[in-house]
Parts: sequence; C-alpha cells; structure tokens
Amino acid sequence: EVLWLTGALDERYTHAAVDALRAHIRAIRPDVVYSEFNLAAVIAARAEGIPCVGSSSQPTTAAYASNPRKSAGIRRLLREMGMPAPASSLTILEGMKRRFIPSCPSLEPDAGKQAIYCGFLGEVPQLDARSTDRDCAMIYLGSGSVPAGVVVRVGRQVSSVLGCDVYVAGAPEAVYAVGSREVHCAPRLNFTELLPRARVMVHHGGQNSMMDALAYQVPQVVVPGRVFERQFNAEAVERTRCGLSVRAPKPALVAEAARRLGDETSLIDGLARLRDKLSALGGTERIVREVEKILDARPENH
Repeated sequence: EVLWLTGALDERYTHAAVDALRAHIRAIRPDVVYSEFNLAAVIAARAEGIPCVGSSSQPTTAAYASNPRKSAGIRRLLREMGMPAPASSLTILEGMKRRFIPSCPSLEPDAGKQAIYCGFLGEVPQLDARSTDRDCAMIYLGSGSVPAGVVVRVGRQVSSVLGCDVYVAGAPEAVYAVGSREVHCAPRLNFTELLPRARVMVHHGGQNSMMDALAYQVPQVVVPGRVFERQFNAEAVERTRCGLSVRAPKPALVAEAARRLGDETSLIDGLARLRDKLSALGGTERIVREVEKILDARPENH
C-alpha cells in the first residue's frame, strides 16, 4: 500500500528509475548498492550484477501483509528484463543479499530470510542522573494525523493524572496551565533534551519514536490509529512489556494508560534488558562489517 501510494509501483516511473540507476552503476561501478526500501535500486543492482543490501523490517515482508494486485506493473517490467516476477513486489526487497533490521528479535521475531538485526542505528545515549529524576511527560502523535486540539486535550489530561509538566510536539506554540503544572506545546521539540526527564512518552507508533523511547528507557503509550506498521509496533511494545497501546486518540483513555504506566515499577527492569539487547547488536558498525564480508567474498577481491 505504501509503495503504491508513493508511486513506487508505477511501471513507467520504475522503468525510468531503473534505467537511470543502471547507467549510474555502469559509470561508477560501485562495490555494493544500499537500498532504503527502494525497488528500483534492487532491480538495477541485480541487473548489473552488483550486490544489493538494504534496510528492512518484518512489516515490509510479503508474509506479513501484501496486495499483489498492485504489483502488476512491476511484474511486467521484470518479465521484460528477463527476471523472475514474484506475485508481491515486497518479495523483491526480501531478495537483497543482506536485510538490515534496525530492531531485535524480541520486537520483530519473524523478519524473514537474510535478516540481520542491528538494533539502534544512532549513538546510544548515556543514562545519567537526569534519567532517574523523571519530572515530565512527552507527547507526539504525528504530523497532521490527529487534530491539534485533540493533541492538546491529551496533554492536559496526562498532566492532570500524572501531576507533572507535559511537552507536546506537533501543536501550535502555546502554554496551558493545569493546576500548578503546565502543558508546553510547540511544532517541534528537542527529544534528546526531554527524553532523559520523561516519565512517559505518548506517541503514534512510528519506528523512530519507539526506538527513541527505548534508548532512554521511557515507558510508552502508543496510539497507532489505523496505520499497519504503527499497529505492529504498538503490539511489539505491549508484548515486550515496555508500554501500552490505545487504539484511538481519546484523551481520557490515553491519560489512563499513562497513569497505569506511571504506577508500574516492574517496567524498569524490562526496559533496561531490552535496551541492552538493542545496544549489543552493533548498529551501523554491524552494517559496515556485513557489507565488508560480502565484498571480501567476491572473487575479484581475493
């Protein structure tokens, strides 16, 4: 669905993109191609005999969910090129030499073939004294997916039940008093400054938000709406006992989930263990090492 909505399954576009990439590959002869969920890059690399690796995730595998009818144009293109034409275009992504999962088996247990879990991609923050003095909550419910008025009401309710200041990203600049506490709203916030202080993070279930909260050991309330990847992440957060999910952005329900997390002291050990697992998987250094292994195995590099 996402590839189709963004035009990446359009036959004419993909044909033009593959031709341009193949010309570029012939000009510079790269050792490897890295695809960030880009079908044209995988197809072009395969056509030119260049190893292709890339980012991946369990929700982007055909086994998780697929709609092959939307891939008819890609299949025609592949047949014209004399290449196998799988029913689902997602199978093309699964055919990469290595598939790097910025997660761990606890969160994504069935990521498929050639999956290499690499945990956090960014530098893992040091948790200092600020991380034990949690004095606020954070809210980010996406860009435009939830009306700003609803997001502000969520912030006010969370502030009321937790008795702390709340910082809301993705809302017009404003400050609201809630008793002796305040709800600070802004279009953007510096998460690296606020997460070490956060008792709870309420977010929309995006991969970056989930991993940021895990990196700082912050319990999460995930409000995924109807977006499939966000629903997958919400289920993973609940399954690993790192937080709770609320299906609809209803302020009272979100605030009650935040209150329950605030009272759940047993979450701390589980969060620390999962953070350690993710930290131990190597991040971008693991990706570089795996690419070097592929290159070392090529006969021309012996």
